[in-house]
Amino acid sequence: MSKELHNQAFDLHAARTLATVKQLPPQVAEALVAAVLAPPRPRDWQSFLSWFLAFAGAALALSGVIFFFAYNWANLGRFAKLGLLEFAIMAATLGAWKFGDRLSGRISLMASVILVGPLLAVYGQTYQTGSDPFELFLGWLLLTLPWVALARMPVLWIVSLTLLNTAYLLYWGQVLDGRYNFGESVPAYLVLVLINFVPCAVWELLNRRGIAWLMPRWPPRLMAVACCTAIVACLIVMIVGEAEETAGHGVLAVLAGLIAVGASVIYYRVVLHDLFMVALAAASVMTVLTVGFGRILFADIGADTGGAFVLGFFVVAQVAGAASWLRWEARRMNRTTPSITPERGVTS
Repeated sequence: MSKELHNQAFDLHAARTLATVKQLPPQVAEALVAAVLAPPRPRDWQSFLSWFLAFAGAALALSGVIFFFAYNWANLGRFAKLGLLEFAIMAATLGAWKFGDRLSGRISLMASVILVGPLLAVYGQTYQTGSDPFELFLGWLLLTLPWVALARMPVLWIVSLTLLNTAYLLYWGQVLDGRYNFGESVPAYLVLVLINFVPCAVWELLNRRGIAWLMPRWPPRLMAVACCTAIVACLIVMIVGEAEETAGHGVLAVLAGLIAVGASVIYYRVVLHDLFMVALAAASVMTVLTVGFGRILFADIGADTGGAFVLGFFVVAQVAGAASWLRWEARRMNRTTPSITPERGVTS
């Protein structure tokens, strides 16, 4: 248990879930919640900076690999290109095997997963396979999925989800564009919403079961941002009249937006006490309302410069109201944080 607590960046929700699922003694639960609520110490900042700088350095090094091949493409033979990348993947994989769960091992595993993409790109350019770009990202995802599943690293799951989103967007733009115009098709937007909503829902379900490596909150938040972005974009193209949808598709899009807002307001506000998700829902609603009000002002009423001032006041009023509501929600969530009793341990 001490190793789990040391290795994971727990927030308040994670502490409550772990205390409930693991049935911790009152003393351990009290120490856990106290550690979560305590301000960061210098050692915590040092650990965060160590992780951040290490991953940033690895990302820059991997970018350097890509630019190296781009700059020296004409000077390298096909075997040199493929051999160098394969050697880099093997070295990174051996580093992950040697260092294991340490920071260096995790970075090595991330590097080996990411280097598969440049290897596929070099192979496709060298032998001119004629495949579409979306197939590169889809193949990248499928080839690295076993590593991601075994690694139990949240960052690799986000990388995989990014590859899936990229592959779908390229497929939409290159293959489906004749039937579902890129950026204008409501059904295609709804598929994009599902691509991000399903992993987020599964993550939250497994998180509630107390799985240690699923405790960090930033992955589901990123998934929620992607999901809300797709919903908002879909509703915006419907409002401005650029969407190619039937009445049924429009109803589905509005229903998806209502479900997203309802889940944020009910589940994340009442159950998880995740203020970020509530703020994300508020920002999404404000964006859609602003576009809709602007459509009424300029397209329906035909307002001139004065309409811009009215729209500005409307935005300011929304932001002020949302900020006031979110401050109230933050105070309410703080009042309902877990308390410790000798008999019951962590309680809400």
